[in-house]
Amino acid sequence: MNIEQDHTVFPIGYSAARAVVKKAGLIIGIDLNPHDLRRHAATFASRSGAPLEIVSKVILATQTYQQLKGIWAK
Repeated sequence: MNIEQDHTVFPIGYSAARAVVKKAGLIIGIDLNPHDLRRHAATFASRSGAPLEIVSKVILATQTYQQLKGIWAK
């Protein structure tokens, strides 16, 4: 799969998503970041019976996407 640098998977970038998550955390009085949400989603999925192989692949895919965005930002 070849992903072009200007290809957008989500309608907002990581910085904007991080700002939204941080603001939501401030509203409810906790320090929150996107990694916390990813970790929570993985824990919830695992405890709900999702196979660990699937959970780990989803987590790996989000980490790979973040790494690619980091490379593109340079």
